[in-house]
Amino acid sequence: MFIIYLFKEENNFVLGKRENFERILTTNENATIDLSFAFDPTTFQPKIFEEEQNAVLEESRPVSTLPKLIKSSMYEVMANSKYFDVILISSDKIEIQTHRCVLDKFSKTFSEMLANSSGPIPVKIDINEFDAETIQASLDFLYDKSDSILGKEHEIFRFAYGYGIDVLKDACCLHFEKTVNVENVCEFIQIAYENEFEELKQKCKKLIASKKKEIDPSKIMELPKNIIVDVFDV
Repeated sequence: MFIIYLFKEENNFVLGKRENFERILTTNENATIDLSFAFDPTTFQPKIFEEEQNAVLEESRPVSTLPKLIKSSMYEVMANSKYFDVILISSDKIEIQTHRCVLDKFSKTFSEMLANSSGPIPVKIDINEFDAETIQASLDFLYDKSDSILGKEHEIFRFAYGYGIDVLKDACCLHFEKTVNVENVCEFIQIAYENEFEELKQKCKKLIASKKKEIDPSKIMELPKNIIVDVFDV
């Protein structure tokens, strides 16, 4: 009696796993057996093909579900202070090294300061209104580290507003849009009007109109007249 065992082959490697495929012969004579197979071709695809498939699937996913790049190669380059040419001195007297090319690119105020500077390099600039944590987080964002401002949006917005850093203001505005509520809506709507953040403005207007009774009346009365007129159409 002869028993033939067939083995499953996957990715061109014999696994040696029995799959209960048996053919039992009860003769002692020579035998010729015709065998045919039905199989799933994908089990024979090499690993590289699987990786290509995964890459296609990853690209087809909505952008919002893709993992965010927390620290890019640009951050690695710009965070290196080897060739810094500007020092920002914070309110807590900490020196923060940075680069004039970055400040000139993103900040109207810093650009003017640097254009009028005739002192030695590195140029030193006093930032008396903001501490080192706020300044460093803001610079890290400009260096392409997008998560650096998380949890610090209010102070960083003030810094961005004071030094004319529009890209940083816009990033903070996105946070305000997501977190606006009856407690902060009067603060956020003024930010929206002052900076022409249209989406934030409309969201705040709708919230005030629909939840007026839940908002502190004194905060509403403190709003600029043009906002009150616009919200309540009076």
